[in-house]
Amino acid sequence: MAKEKTKSKVLVNVYEPLIVLVKHKMDAACLKRDAYLDKALRREIEDLSKEITIPNSDKAKSYIADNLKQLKLKPLNLLLSTETVDLINAVCKEKNVTRDAFINRFFLLLIASETVIDQLFYRAILSYYYSSDLSDEENHTRWESIRDHRISEFWECMAKSLNALDVIEGLININTSTFLKDVFSEGLKQRLVESNIQYKYKVEEKNFYIHSYVFEKYALQRLPNDYVFLKTKNALGFNTFMTDDDVSWYEATDKGSNKKVELDKLLAFTQKEKQERAAKTKPAQGSDEDQTYLASKQKINQSWIRPSSTSADSKCMVEVRLMPDGTVIDTKVISSSGDEDFDRSFENAVKKASPLPVPKDKELFARRFESFQLQFP
Repeated sequence: MAKEKTKSKVLVNVYEPLIVLVKHKMDAACLKRDAYLDKALRREIEDLSKEITIPNSDKAKSYIADNLKQLKLKPLNLLLSTETVDLINAVCKEKNVTRDAFINRFFLLLIASETVIDQLFYRAILSYYYSSDLSDEENHTRWESIRDHRISEFWECMAKSLNALDVIEGLININTSTFLKDVFSEGLKQRLVESNIQYKYKVEEKNFYIHSYVFEKYALQRLPNDYVFLKTKNALGFNTFMTDDDVSWYEATDKGSNKKVELDKLLAFTQKEKQERAAKTKPAQGSDEDQTYLASKQKINQSWIRPSSTSADSKCMVEVRLMPDGTVIDTKVISSSGDEDFDRSFENAVKKASPLPVPKDKELFARRFESFQLQFP
């Protein structure tokens, strides 16, 4: 009886949409997630070890890790064989690769449709498969034809057995990066032969590298709106390898973007200061409501003749009703001064001052001045 493999729990931080998509696809395929990942990750890390011949510099590793942290990550526990975990850790240490970046890249490629692949490897497709003699639409159709033909050939080979379980086992044993490499490399060889392009490698030796290919920063941002759940403005955290030149280029680009943001902030602040200074030097003006109210009191005051018998501290409040043109149609004392002569004199002053000032804003008039209260003096 075969000895059961020891298991180790691994905590990784994964881009949240990928966790959801992987779970959905695993459930639909009736696969045990960790059992499948144990086998698949082992194959992928072995491929990565062969492909990346020069380790990342500390600068590149740190840059990738920092960009990965900018994604919406969620902790995920994986139960893998200790052998697989040790191999992943050893290779990541040897190649100076951020382990979680490797896991996230694998998850991304695992769920990627043709549309997602086309955006992730956009520069390669543009460089290797597009011809200046064709339109963009013709080039894209040509690339899709090469890609889809190779995929069809692959699945035809996989489905030749009549035994369903053999077919399923074969599919589970597919190496994701090797499959992609096969699709791209076959198309690349065809392109080189057709165009008779000379590279430093012979056509039959030309390989397409999956793990060391650098995903562009905005690769996933270019996805159609149907993929909004997967979109992110920064895909650099999905890289397992970058040269120092790659890092320097993106740092310079980021610095340029940050400088523009800072300049925009500075200009906005300067404009705000100008507006504040202008507001301080400009004569104070109230709202239309305040100005109309004060203008009404001023006009009434000019029409008012104060009775000689009234006390100096007498006050009263009158409710005034106006027509839209300011014509006074009614007045009513709602808070008497206690002196009938004083109250009557104020009502008479309001009527004599008719029409009173009204605001141009009809809504403001209806809300505030069709019926309002005035206190005098």
